[in-house]
Amino acid sequence: MNIIMTIDIIGGGSIGLLLAAALRQSGAAVRVWTRTHEQARALSKEGLVVRDLNQHAIHLEQIEAYPLDQAGELLREQKAEVTCALLVVKQTHINHELLGSLSKLPLSEDGIMVCYQNGVGHIEKLTEVLPQDALFRAVTTEAAKRLSGHEVKHTGSGTTYLEEREAVDPKRRNQLVKLDKQLNDAGFPTFLSKHIHEMITRKLLVNAVINPLTALLRLPNGQLLKKEQRVELMRTIFEEIRDVYSREGIHLTEEDWAYMLNVCQNTADNTSSMLADVLAHRPTEIEAITGAILQMADRHGIQVPLQRMLYQLIQAL
Repeated sequence: MNIIMTIDIIGGGSIGLLLAAALRQSGAAVRVWTRTHEQARALSKEGLVVRDLNQHAIHLEQIEAYPLDQAGELLREQKAEVTCALLVVKQTHINHELLGSLSKLPLSEDGIMVCYQNGVGHIEKLTEVLPQDALFRAVTTEAAKRLSGHEVKHTGSGTTYLEEREAVDPKRRNQLVKLDKQLNDAGFPTFLSKHIHEMITRKLLVNAVINPLTALLRLPNGQLLKKEQRVELMRTIFEEIRDVYSREGIHLTEEDWAYMLNVCQNTADNTSSMLADVLAHRPTEIEAITGAILQMADRHGIQVPLQRMLYQLIQAL
């Protein structure tokens, strides 16, 4: 008899809720772990409402949701283990408090945690409290907007890549393969990739161009394409990053430029996460995005004045 694998979704933001809704609809067993007790209560009591790409609202009742700070205690009381967790929180939320909660999770011997963060540097933090062999990176271009603590809107379809590594425990790889199937069954085109680093650097490029500009200009993504001056500014930032990447052995082409313009077009109505953070007076992910580009530039002694200005302007906000 097949035992249904429970997928633990850590983070009740837009992508976390979107994943929870789609996986639940596809028949997967899902547990959601939220930062606040209020959101956990709302999901448990009100259920989860998802608006799909056709604007149809689907109401999913009886969502299993708990506050993350109680995860270790609750799971041990239930004699349950975590076999597959999706960490869907922003880089800025990977702090001492979150790491403390993750350290108490009863991760099974073959358990995996798949990390959906933008930018770089989060895996190093997570290895302080979790086995490195259990951590896998993910890159997704799915887009969503959280409407409330228990409502989410799917705003753009995309592709998800899960890290496939050599010399990984076969049992853990098996969990990854099962997750890949469940995500595809849930309607998310998903692929295992041995080239996840290239995927991450490509997404870092997109984020480093689009996010700071939308945050500073207070524009949805698609509006960057509406004026020639904005596109020229995007191109200048792209070229500056291309110079940095070339020193790292990553060679960007016109296809990468076209891909970035395509992301802008496909997410035209989206408010970037950095703009949303600025408008809500929250810390942004500038350190993990533009900060990562600056670190690369410093390694090679490259002058990147536009990157430094964007970094300083966002920090000033």
